[in-house]
Amino acid sequence: KLLIYYSISPSIARVQYPRISSTDVHNHGILGKELRKKYGIGDKPVLLTVSRLVKRKGIDLVTRAMPEIWKKIPDLVYVIVGAGDERAHLQNLSNKATEESKSTQGGVLFTGSVSDEEKYGWLSACDCFILTPINSPNDFEGYGIVYKEAQMFSKPVIGSRVGGVPEAVGSKGVLVEAGNIDEIIKQVIQNIK
Repeated sequence: KLLIYYSISPSIARVQYPRISSTDVHNHGILGKELRKKYGIGDKPVLLTVSRLVKRKGIDLVTRAMPEIWKKIPDLVYVIVGAGDERAHLQNLSNKATEESKSTQGGVLFTGSVSDEEKYGWLSACDCFILTPINSPNDFEGYGIVYKEAQMFSKPVIGSRVGGVPEAVGSKGVLVEAGNIDEIIKQVIQNIK
């Protein structure tokens, strides 16, 4: 569809999916336990986002959804891995969400940029992965390999119906309509076990 949009014949295209190298899930599981201990998370449920912190990624939507999610899962910790221009804005939103939800025993944790090893540790440690980008007239959401990496660790995955996300998430994950906070709330509550 994208080629047709630019008046290029799709017959010249060949679909080549990015490959993810297999990783030692067991060793990353040990690192995941260490990360939980380091950040004082213990056995609390973890919702994880790994992304550049930019507006188009929809991290603000998940942050805005947290007060409603905490009503059902009060000890949930939302871990945001990555760096970007939206960090200060997202931290302000998360502070407001935490203040709004007085009963939360969880919270929002920003790790900043991490190594691939630590990223895999977080993917091992989480209970559910979420990244729900929105449509942007100035940018296009491609095939998100991080969804496949989360699935490599057998984690529930929540994405949005934007760009290449549905293809990356596939039939093993859940898709929400881009920008729909109510759907985000519902799917997080259903997928945290």
